[in-house]
Amino acid sequence: MKPSKTLILTYGAVGIVLNMVLGAAVSGLKIPLLFLDTIRTFLISVLFGPWWGALVGFLTNVVYRTNQRIHSMRISHDRNFGNSK
Repeated sequence: MKPSKTLILTYGAVGIVLNMVLGAAVSGLKIPLLFLDTIRTFLISVLFGPWWGALVGFLTNVVYRTNQRIHSMRISHDRNFGNSK
């Protein structure tokens, strides 16, 4: 039985969120060579095929980079205008 697109997209969205959360946890704990942010990408690839896994990996990177840019712009703004916390 072929999985529905709704199921694939739901698993993909959950995969992106878990990639972000686990990646942040590993970064925060400063654990070297532990790549928990790729587990869901791998799981999506195994369950639904390599193209869906590649899409989840790509979108995880897009979300991560966008979040990183917003955070760095906020820090830059705080430094320039003296709104440090």
